[in-house]
Amino acid sequence: VTAAATSLLEAVAVGVVLCLAGTALRLSQTSVVAAAASGADVRSTIERQPREAACLDARGNEIFLLTLRGYLFFGSAAELLAVVHERLRGGDRVGHLVLDLRQCYGSLDFTAVSAFQQLEALGDARGFRVAVAPRLPALAKALDAATFHDSADDALELGEGALGAPARHAHP
Repeated sequence: VTAAATSLLEAVAVGVVLCLAGTALRLSQTSVVAAAASGADVRSTIERQPREAACLDARGNEIFLLTLRGYLFFGSAAELLAVVHERLRGGDRVGHLVLDLRQCYGSLDFTAVSAFQQLEALGDARGFRVAVAPRLPALAKALDAATFHDSADDALELGEGALGAPARHAHP
């Protein structure tokens, strides 16, 4: 009886480990980055004067918007960091990194929080601000310099304003 119970417990433990490994593998096969764009391609809904719009045409690439999706965990955190590092290696100046988490599931593991902390430290070192939308409590506790917004549109508006295109009024 003892041998059968031990074998059953071992079988259950192996089954749990295999399920977790399979889930992690399946989740890591889908890119966490749903879209990557610059502020030259994507704008906030704020109306701009022609001079301000021209400023965004010229300098909009200094805003880097990443729309993330799914679970943020150890399997996707490395991809997020790699995408940002690749953009920085491309030579374009980044003044604002906007992270749109609207399509992400709310829970974050330690590795994902650590990746956001690394992005914040990278921003401090390379001279860009990190803006996150929407605010996730786990990130708000862990990040010191990042700004949190209700929407990616609000975060884009902040970046545009810093480039010299202050907000006038929103579209109806």
